[in-house]
Amino acid sequence: MGINFRKPSVKPIQESSTVIDIVESGGNVLNGIGTFVFNNLTGKVQTMGVLDWSEKYSVNIREIDDQHKKLISMVNHLNSAMREGKGRDALGKILGDLIEYTRTHFAHEERLMHSNGYPDYVAHKAKHKWLTDKVGDLSKEYNDGKITISLEVMTFLQDWVKNHIMGTDKQYTPFLNGKGIS
Repeated sequence: MGINFRKPSVKPIQESSTVIDIVESGGNVLNGIGTFVFNNLTGKVQTMGVLDWSEKYSVNIREIDDQHKKLISMVNHLNSAMREGKGRDALGKILGDLIEYTRTHFAHEERLMHSNGYPDYVAHKAKHKWLTDKVGDLSKEYNDGKITISLEVMTFLQDWVKNHIMGTDKQYTPFLNGKGIS
């Protein structure tokens, strides 16, 4: 069983790509993830992060927001390393660090929810376990050489971080803010 991710079938965009490169490729270099901007001064396409922090992600708890910013930064770092063609060991280390930090972050959130009597604590913790198991499977399959850090993997990680913050974490905001936690 496990996560089924295909290897990317398109050339990833590079910081040095020009509009001509994009046109000659039939636009295929843009089938990746992230935001692309044409720089008029250099004539090059520049990439931005897979995820960019904005206030819409805020749960109005400074410490949690800071941890979410770090998670977003780590996903962006993994994406940059993949796009730059970093070696398997480098990518594996970044992925491992991301997973370890996620576990630490989840444990912190769970302690905060539990100690304040958050009524949906058990359900939230179950979502954390499901996500931790999924990324654990991802890491194992990567370490076993069964998958690569591909566009599909990056999309999964991007969606996972974004949807967890916007969907699951935003649910505890009113309760914890009401307890004076900010």
